[in-house]
Amino acid sequence: MRKAMLALLVLGAMLVSGTAEQTSRGPIAIRSDLEFTEEHGVVSGTGLSGDPYVIEGWCIDADGDRYGILIHNTTRSFVIRNVSVRGARLAGVRLSQIHTGKVHNTHLSGCATGVSIHMSSHIVLRDVAISQCEDGIRILFSSELAVEQVHIENVQAGLWASGVTELIVMDSTVRSSHVGVRLDLGSEANTVAGNAFFDCRIPAYSEQGGNYFHLDTQGNYWEGHDASVPYPIEGGDDEDPFPLGSPP
Repeated sequence: MRKAMLALLVLGAMLVSGTAEQTSRGPIAIRSDLEFTEEHGVVSGTGLSGDPYVIEGWCIDADGDRYGILIHNTTRSFVIRNVSVRGARLAGVRLSQIHTGKVHNTHLSGCATGVSIHMSSHIVLRDVAISQCEDGIRILFSSELAVEQVHIENVQAGLWASGVTELIVMDSTVRSSHVGVRLDLGSEANTVAGNAFFDCRIPAYSEQGGNYFHLDTQGNYWEGHDASVPYPIEGGDDEDPFPLGSPP
């Protein structure tokens, strides 16, 4: 399973980010496959795995609406990229009951939650920046997810996963948070490796154990910890046996 997740990360990295130019528009809500249209922010694609729908190049001021981008109950492949969202009352990007999707090169700020994922699978978040939100990434009852090169700061919880399996978090940074990463409500078989945690009151919490805080011999950087000894994870019996002496 862990090899499958690494393959998922490689697939995500193969998609090319969009241009830096963005156009202002209001929130986007897609509640079925039929709503992947130009009116709902789609600029290209057919929804097939090799030609996903592309939502790209938007600067969204949610202005207190529930979501900046909502995608719910869809089966077609899509990618959100080169998008910025601010001011969403519940989440900058909300993915619910999704079977395949990617969020790349996206900036989320001033939202209750940066990215919210619920009852979904095969989701890749890559090259995403989240700041000044209550929670960075909130994941509930989902599986087979990849978080790579995501940078989160000034939040209460960096990444909070409940009832989640086969999540891999790599090459990411959490800074200035109450909890860096929290895994609870039966979350297990998840991998957190090659990340850096700065100025976090509780850098990592694993409620019942059964998660990996290393990949092979690469662990994580825990600010202030002596890398010559394993780093204990709060909660269950998990530990990082290969903590890094400097940020990756």
